[in-house]
Amino acid sequence: MTIRSLIIGVLCIFITSFVVCWAELVTKSIFLGYLQPPPVLIGLIFLLLIFNKFLKNPLRAQELAIIYCFTIVSSMLTSAGLMNDLMPTMAGVNYLADPVNKWDKLFFPHIKKWLVPWNPHGPIKQEIVKGYYEGYFYGEPIPWGKWLAPLGIWSILILLVFFSFFCLAVIMRKQWVEGEKLPFPLVQLPLEMMTEGDSFLSNRLMWFGFAIPALVFGLNGLQKVFPSLPEIPVDINLNQYMTTHPWTGVTFFHAYISFAGIGFFYLLPSQLLFSFWFFYILFKIEEVVATSFGIEIVNAPHAAAQQFVAYQTTGAFFVVAGYFFYTALPHLKRVFRTAIGREKEDPDEVMPYKVAFWGLLIAIILIGVWSNMAGMALWLAFFEFIIYIFVEAIVMARSTAEGGLIMTEGCFTPLDVYSLFSPASTLGAKNLTVLAFFDALFTRDLRGILLPVFLDSFRIADGVNLKRRTMIWIFMIAIPLSILVSGYFHLLIVYKKGAINLWSWVFQGNNVQFFRENKPFVEGSTSFNLRFLPYFFIGISLTLFLTLMRLRFWWWPLHPLGYAMSTSWGIIVFWFPILIAWILKTAILASGGMRLYRKARMFFLGMIFGEFTMGFLYTIYACLTNNPVPRFPWT
Repeated sequence: MTIRSLIIGVLCIFITSFVVCWAELVTKSIFLGYLQPPPVLIGLIFLLLIFNKFLKNPLRAQELAIIYCFTIVSSMLTSAGLMNDLMPTMAGVNYLADPVNKWDKLFFPHIKKWLVPWNPHGPIKQEIVKGYYEGYFYGEPIPWGKWLAPLGIWSILILLVFFSFFCLAVIMRKQWVEGEKLPFPLVQLPLEMMTEGDSFLSNRLMWFGFAIPALVFGLNGLQKVFPSLPEIPVDINLNQYMTTHPWTGVTFFHAYISFAGIGFFYLLPSQLLFSFWFFYILFKIEEVVATSFGIEIVNAPHAAAQQFVAYQTTGAFFVVAGYFFYTALPHLKRVFRTAIGREKEDPDEVMPYKVAFWGLLIAIILIGVWSNMAGMALWLAFFEFIIYIFVEAIVMARSTAEGGLIMTEGCFTPLDVYSLFSPASTLGAKNLTVLAFFDALFTRDLRGILLPVFLDSFRIADGVNLKRRTMIWIFMIAIPLSILVSGYFHLLIVYKKGAINLWSWVFQGNNVQFFRENKPFVEGSTSFNLRFLPYFFIGISLTLFLTLMRLRFWWWPLHPLGYAMSTSWGIIVFWFPILIAWILKTAILASGGMRLYRKARMFFLGMIFGEFTMGFLYTIYACLTNNPVPRFPWT
């Protein structure tokens, strides 16, 4: 880690935090931290490559990789990875409480004083949250001091969760990178830019790919300035054509046109591409069939699908996660033997396995202790976070490392699983109150989750010959600094602008969704989701079948990961680009084989580069002018 890479990396944390915070919360038009890698990151690498041309001693690939890691952490944590959930959840339950929802009577008595900056024994709409939501327009000082203690206490839990992710990434790295040789498609463009530099920017085929999204989004940007110009649609609402029974039973069904998506998915194995779009369409057909037979239509609260479909993929998540650990079992046994001193440590590993194994175990225990102190039963805390870390997070990491999904999102929360077997009301008001915080902060919106970031960063370190143990120091600096900087900008912007004037999903949606959902349970509702239990086990059974077929027959075309992810937001947004990429890749392989596939690769990387660069440029434009910008398919 050179001094200049450290300085530029820290500077990029400040720049990225401000740009992402302003773009998402104020302009409400481009959401940069919801993708992996974020568009702002590709734009910054591009600027650094241009900057390199004027340096007598250009930045080396290793230095660019260090800056990349600093920037991606900052982008994720400023957005959905942390700040878009943490402080809005802390403040929203007080400001949005009213005599109708009775949150002050149902939840306030069970909120510890050290969890929030306001007084849980006081009234609704207290001054500190009133200023947060309505803005301090007349020069009042921002109450930094009142936020400091609760944010510091929450940061203990957050850092424990991040440390558990890092330990798990260290444990799984060798199996996924060297054992199974996963493609890690999301790092291929950044690696190409870092290692090739001038040759990448001088490649004509790449610029041809770049030109397509640049032209489309350039014209759409002009249409925002000159409304008389036509707009090229990148979002086709297919539900508008389904107006008769039983087609009305189809839940959210859009065809988004993302050139970056096509580019990323071109890099995937054809079997996996086929599985992604095939199972998504299959579930839409299931919804039509269910509607035609008069089955009750119940939309899933945490997936854009009917509830009976969402519970199938919930069951699939557990089997897929178990499958990943099962295939890694010989490696995991070596890790355990190393942790107890029976095998020698690998000096080239990111962190000694002894530290990673025992660190993960201790982090899980401390997470349970923290949760218990916050008011949650110890068994429920372990239930919540074991599912979050070892099921949801591991499937999300695999979906990026193998599946190339640039948007990580699940389809359930641990409470959804619990409610299959027992009414949620049996948990009691204390547990449901703390769960409302945890589900809003961790388990519901998985976009920006750091486990895939760690694994991708390890792969980048290998790609540029950066010492793996350098990654420890990078993240030890980047994560705490990103939390501090993004927290500062979040409070500064929100208190100056007022949360009610900013992005409603962050301040009036996701942050209080689980207080709304848990309210009937706190009031004693005994209904639960027992009727969906058969679908949960159908999902488990089908995924077991798919897994066994994949283990026994190399030609088996259906991947269990495609089944599990088919109701996740990543597939819902990108199923159409996946279909296009599958058609194009199949045609290219059929006509020119691997030689033509490798040659065409630069064209598809150019499409990723073009769409993300346009997103970055429009972000800067929106931040400077507050003018409307064209819609991108991932916003």
